[in-house]
Amino acid sequence: MEKYKQQNNEYLQYFINQLIKNKFAEDTIRMYKNYVSIFLIWSEEENLKPEQAKYTDIINFIEHLKEQEKSTGNINRHLTAIRHFYNFSNENNPSGDGHSPAEGVILKGTKKQIPADLLEEKELKELYETYQIYTGRDKRNKAILGLLINQAVTTEELHKLEPKHLLLDKGKIIISGGKRSNQRTLKLQSYQILELYNYIENIRPEIIKNIHQKRPARKPDKINRQRINEQLFISINGNTQIKNSLLHLFRALKKKYPNVKHAKQIRISVITNKLKTHNLREVQYFAGHKWVSSTERYKLGNIEDLKKEVDKYHPLN
Repeated sequence: MEKYKQQNNEYLQYFINQLIKNKFAEDTIRMYKNYVSIFLIWSEEENLKPEQAKYTDIINFIEHLKEQEKSTGNINRHLTAIRHFYNFSNENNPSGDGHSPAEGVILKGTKKQIPADLLEEKELKELYETYQIYTGRDKRNKAILGLLINQAVTTEELHKLEPKHLLLDKGKIIISGGKRSNQRTLKLQSYQILELYNYIENIRPEIIKNIHQKRPARKPDKINRQRINEQLFISINGNTQIKNSLLHLFRALKKKYPNVKHAKQIRISVITNKLKTHNLREVQYFAGHKWVSSTERYKLGNIEDLKKEVDKYHPLN
């Protein structure tokens, strides 16, 4: 028993280090540490080494949690932490090959409807089609909205996009990976190809030209000219960040659709809707999730957790 305990402590410490290395939030690290600790303590009591755990052992662990009157949501959070624990594959990891005995295991609670915070596919389409265009800024914002609705890009990914990532002749776009996302190549809708082509050829050069013109109230050293020339989407005032651009975009959307909150809400809605018609692995690739457990969170069984995530995000996140 003592030997198991020492080994499990080493596994747990390695797991924590990997969470830190992969830049998980402090609260998430604390939560996953607690849940995995509970699983490891239970394993010790069952004389079970983590590397020997099978699907049936996970089921037994679930029964153990049920006996303690844990809610379905709480048990699913335990399972998510366990999946991450096994997914960090390394010689120091209990499974060695990155296989999780908890993969695909999700408790289904009572059937719930999608809350009003998430948007149906029809609503997302209407958001895009009714977005009014009056200026070059509006055309840029509609191109951004198209990527949010059709490719579920994150704001971090929007900032990293460059013209070279657009493969318009192939009707595709390369989304670069981030701290928590994988790179992927996604299909563009036909109307996006024309829209992005117009933006690249006409709108973007005009924005860059205006930024580079001398203005008395602006100091040249405040403009990162090199980065501006590289970025796909550019702020009108020459800032390399496009937070204000997104702010204007969502202000315009909210005038007609008050239930629209922010880019994160749209991403969650798109991924949730896609899971209705596509398999888990396809949606994992589409969303750029490093772990399939991240995609599983978007299933309707976890809808309350998604609702909380929508609520907690600032409009510009």
